[in-house]
Amino acid sequence: MEERAAFLDDVRYRLEQAQAVQKRVYDQHHRPVKYQVGDWALLRLRQRQAASLPRTTSGKLKPWFIGPYRVVEIINTAAVRLELPPGAHLHDVFHVGVLKKFVGTPPSTPPALPATHNGAVMPVPDRITDARLAQGVRQVLVQWKDAPAASASWEDFDDFRARFPDFQLEDELVFDGGRDVMCGRTYARRRRAHDVRRDAERTVRTQEGQASG
Repeated sequence: MEERAAFLDDVRYRLEQAQAVQKRVYDQHHRPVKYQVGDWALLRLRQRQAASLPRTTSGKLKPWFIGPYRVVEIINTAAVRLELPPGAHLHDVFHVGVLKKFVGTPPSTPPALPATHNGAVMPVPDRITDARLAQGVRQVLVQWKDAPAASASWEDFDDFRARFPDFQLEDELVFDGGRDVMCGRTYARRRRAHDVRRDAERTVRTQEGQASG
């Protein structure tokens, strides 16, 4: 029991050391920010979705913060309540770590929130630039709003239509099913050397049989 107690004391001491180091590193790169009722703050929503959610576009040029929104209540030193626009499907209490103080002339009304799902920002399609048939699955190349052209992504047509039923799709979408979308040409198995040799021997035997007959 004495050895067990000494072992636990050593583990506890090392955990406290690790916490002290982490706190010192955190304090070197952060400063305390306090909010008061009436302040305006920019809000950062979750940028990365869970694996169970539909895959969306990504890019480093996406805006990090939205808003600003007015602080209406101080819950404690680490959480505040924001005045979100009517109909927002988000809980209005946020940790100060996802907020950034707004500097400038605040708006008269809180700006609208972007489309969100489970707290993550959902992209909005801008236009369809191409279509294809990949292994029997119809896909469309989607250019997203407020995103660079390089972030355009191929989406399954049926899934895209289910996620964005109000998006106006062009009637003349052409899904080319006669070619392999990976290489741009009709697939054909490469003939091996022994196949060529076997065909040549078969041709010789056929010719000899015709000559003897």
